[in-house]
Amino acid sequence: DNSGLAAEILDGAMLITTSQAGKITWSNAERDYTNVIINVTARQITGPNNNAYGVICRYRDEQNFYLFLVSGDGYYTIGKYEASSPQIQYLTPNEEFGYSDVINQGVATNEIRAACVGNELSLAVNGIPVFATTDGTHTRGDIGVGASTLEPGTAQIRFDDFSVLEP
Repeated sequence: DNSGLAAEILDGAMLITTSQAGKITWSNAERDYTNVIINVTARQITGPNNNAYGVICRYRDEQNFYLFLVSGDGYYTIGKYEASSPQIQYLTPNEEFGYSDVINQGVATNEIRAACVGNELSLAVNGIPVFATTDGTHTRGDIGVGASTLEPGTAQIRFDDFSVLEP
């Protein structure tokens, strides 16, 4: 069921709307990269602060990719989906979101920088590194942006100023 989920270009930016709690909605660029650094300006427009939004890299299909996420209540994670596991696997400590006061909360803008270079995965928010780890599960794939609400309500996230570097 995809009701309440939408990804559309509006005024030159990607707008993702989601109202199914716990289900991520994403849009991909339909490109293929091995090593990539992705920068995007993400703004929470509406919705509960208990959400997750950010960048995707090394997307092969809906069961195999990495996610670099922040939330409207100040949390972050790097996660991965792989076909052998039905749930997202959090690569952050204790396999859960971590808190950072560098993340702007609520209806606010965050500059997200995600790097997938070799086995190194790193996330910076508003110019400050918040987490880095290594994982060699996915080695190449598409890039994109995604958003989810983690409680009832409709979340809208606007992604703009998307840039890609190949180191």
